[in-house]
Amino acid sequence: MVLTREQTAAALLSGVLTTLGFFLFKVLGVSTQDVIVKPIQIQTALLSSSGVNIAALLSKSIVDGVVMALPFVALALALSTLAIHALIGGEDRYLGPAAVGVGALTGIAVAGASFTSVSLAVGLVLATVLVPGTVRRTFSETTKWRNYKSVSHAVGRGLIAVNVFVAIGVFLSIFTNQPFYTDLYLKASEQSIEPLIAGQLSNAKIVEHMPANVREKYDALTPEKQEEFLQEYRTLIGQNVAQVADSGTFASLVTAYLYATPFVVFGTLEFLRSFVLVQIAGLAATPILRRQARYGLMRSGAIAS
Repeated sequence: MVLTREQTAAALLSGVLTTLGFFLFKVLGVSTQDVIVKPIQIQTALLSSSGVNIAALLSKSIVDGVVMALPFVALALALSTLAIHALIGGEDRYLGPAAVGVGALTGIAVAGASFTSVSLAVGLVLATVLVPGTVRRTFSETTKWRNYKSVSHAVGRGLIAVNVFVAIGVFLSIFTNQPFYTDLYLKASEQSIEPLIAGQLSNAKIVEHMPANVREKYDALTPEKQEEFLQEYRTLIGQNVAQVADSGTFASLVTAYLYATPFVVFGTLEFLRSFVLVQIAGLAATPILRRQARYGLMRSGAIAS
């Protein structure tokens, strides 16, 4: 089968964008490990002995969110490319799965194979099956802002499949490597509470977070006794933390946290899909579709106008 120029362009662009998405996952360090550790890093910042800089914390959180979103922007644009092709060149059943499949395999070769990356690839291929029919049907049923709405709706539907498979991949990764992720979580937790145990937290910080009844006793002491009290209080904190870390209850909480991660990932990706990715996909497609219609560049079978 000989591809037309439009088919070749759509296949190359969607494949390259797919590979770029996987490449960005690798370069930016977006992984299951990062997802698990990120909440603990925020906790560490909140426990910082230098105090909490809310502005800096919010700024870092926003930057981290943008970094984690960038690979998915590339993948959304890959699906948007296929949606555009379905509208201006006619529905092609095999072009999308083939192009994105090759792009995903190339991306896995670059970024490395894992349950999450393989599941992501499967979700993307499934999305390419859903997008063409959805975009053409939505375009036919829509009367206002047809280009934007049809592409954003189709890409959004495809991304639901992607998000489901990403969550499945995260679950499989945790399920098959639970000891590793448990150890990862424990080490990150130890680092977050190390200032308390190692005595790096300032006296003022400890006093600030004392329970009310303990604070009353502390305030009634002389300065010399207060210093002794703080040393004993630090020791007690360390002992309590060690007891909690060694308890079966804490181990159960860690396990529950790990297995809740796929649901958190899915919810986060759905938020990203609904409020960011579908808008980008629709906005990127609109000027291209308008130009194609204006200059009469539609192929046989196209429906955009």
